[in-house]
Amino acid sequence: MFYGFWLLPVLTALAVYSTAFNNFFSYDDFIWLDRSSSFTNWLEIFRPDVFYFDPLVHLVFRVNYLLGGVDPRWYHGVDLAIHAVNSLLVYRFVNLLGDDERAALYASLLFASSPAIADAVIWSSSRVDLLMTLCTLGTLIQFSHYLRSENRRHLLCAFLLFILALGSKGTPLLLPLVLFGLMLHYKKPLRTAVCLLPFVALAVIYWSLLHLTHHLAALPLDRLHFNPANVAVALCALFIPEAYLSHLNLQLTAPLLFVTVTAAGLSKSLLPATAMLRRTGYFILVAAILPFLIITDFKLVSSSSPHYQLLSSPSHRLYLAAAGAAIILGAMLRSCEDLCRFHWPRFAGAATALLLVGVLTGNALLVRERNKLWAAVGAGNRCSIEGLCTYRGLVGEGSRVGLINFTGSRGFVTPMLKLSLGINDFVVMPSVTIGMVDNPELLDGVEKYFVFVLGSDGHVYDVSKLYRRQLTTNLLALQHPENREYLARCMEVKKQLVTEIGNLLRKPLLNDIYGT
Repeated sequence: MFYGFWLLPVLTALAVYSTAFNNFFSYDDFIWLDRSSSFTNWLEIFRPDVFYFDPLVHLVFRVNYLLGGVDPRWYHGVDLAIHAVNSLLVYRFVNLLGDDERAALYASLLFASSPAIADAVIWSSSRVDLLMTLCTLGTLIQFSHYLRSENRRHLLCAFLLFILALGSKGTPLLLPLVLFGLMLHYKKPLRTAVCLLPFVALAVIYWSLLHLTHHLAALPLDRLHFNPANVAVALCALFIPEAYLSHLNLQLTAPLLFVTVTAAGLSKSLLPATAMLRRTGYFILVAAILPFLIITDFKLVSSSSPHYQLLSSPSHRLYLAAAGAAIILGAMLRSCEDLCRFHWPRFAGAATALLLVGVLTGNALLVRERNKLWAAVGAGNRCSIEGLCTYRGLVGEGSRVGLINFTGSRGFVTPMLKLSLGINDFVVMPSVTIGMVDNPELLDGVEKYFVFVLGSDGHVYDVSKLYRRQLTTNLLALQHPENREYLARCMEVKKQLVTEIGNLLRKPLLNDIYGT
C-alpha cells in the first residue's frame, strides 16, 4: 500500500495552477489592496460586502499585505497554497467517508486540476471562495468525526469552522442539509438531528443579519432577482469548458446534463459500491449551486470575449460546487476501475492511470488557456501602474484625475491610483471633455486637473499641461463671450490636444468626450 497518496493532489494543484504565479493584480484586487493598506477600523471588516459578510477574508488579505506588501507573487502564492490544502481536504473527506483511498485520490486529483474553477484560483479576489471552501470541507470532516466517535469536541470544531465558512462567504448557508445527509449515512437515529440546531440557527441569524444590513452592502439584496438561468449556466460550466459551452444550446444541454448528473449522483443500482460517495457529492454540489438562484446574471467567457466579462463568469463562484462534482466523478471512476478489474484484471490499473493522466493533462491545458486571459489583464494593469508611478509626487491631494485608454471602472481605477500615485484625496473624472465646457463650475481650480493617457505602446503619458491650458482658455471664452479671440484660442488648443492624444493612441478621436 502506498501511503503517500495525499501528496499527489497537493502536487497536482501546485503544478496545474503555478502558471498564474507571475500574474499581476486585476480588477477587485486593487480594492482589497486599498482595504488592506488603509486598515484602521476593525468594525469595517463586518460590513456586508456585495451580499455577504467576509471578515475572515479581510483579515487574511491584511496579513498578506503585512507580509508581502504589493508584490502579487505573495498573493498568488497564498491562493495556490489554499487550493492545495483544499485538494488535500477533499482527499481526506472522501477517504474518511468511504474508507477508499483510491476513490479519495481520484476525486482530489480531479478537483485539484479542475478548469471549471480556474478563475477562483487565478484571481486573488476570489479568495473568498477558497477560504469558504476550506472551512466548509473542514466542517464536513469534523462533523464526520463526530458522527463516528460521538466526541463533542469534533462537533464544536465543526460549528466553529461553519462560523468561519460563513465569515468568508454566504454560499454554505445550506450546509446543514448536507450534515443531515451525513447523519443518515452513518445511520444515526433521528434524535441525533438535535446537534444540527446550532448550525441551522446560525444560518438563520446570518440571513437575518444580511436583511438588516442590506442597505450597507455594495450590491444590496433588493437588487438581486430570481434567476434560474444562472443555475443552468453554472451546472454546465462545471462539466463543460466555457470555451465550448458558449457554442452549445444551453436550453437543451442544461436539462440533459441535470438528468445525467442526478442519475449519477443518486442512483443506487448504478455502481452500488460508491453510491454513498456519489450521493454526498451530489448534495454538496446542489447546496453550493442553489444560491445562484438569487445572483446577478452569469456570462460565459471565451478567448474572443472582452476581458472585463471575466467578472461575470461563473468560474470564480463554482469552487465549492466543483468539490461535489469531483467527488461524484472520482467515485464513478473508482467503480469503473473495479468493473474493469473484474473483466481484465491485468489492465485495469494501467487503463485507469492512463485515463486519469489524460484528463489531468487536458485540464492543465485548459487552465493554461484560461490564465492567458487573466495574464493579459494583469499585464495591462502592470503597464498602467508602472507608468503612473513615474508621476508619483506630481499629483497632489485634492486633485481631479482624468484617464484616457485605461481599463476598468472607477471602482477599480480609484484604488489603483491610490496605489500608484500615493494619494488618498482625489476625484477620478468619469470622462475627459476635450473642447468647450459650458459649466463654469467644472473649470474651478484648473491647477488641480491632471490627465494621463495610456498610449498604444503601453507607456503612460502626461497631457495635463495642455489640458489645463484648454480649460484656462475655455474659462476666458466664457467670461468674455464678446471677444471671439478667446474662443478661437480655445479651439486651437483643443486641436493640439486632440492631435497629441490621437498620436499617442495611434487612432483619431471620434468625439469630444474620452475616458477609460
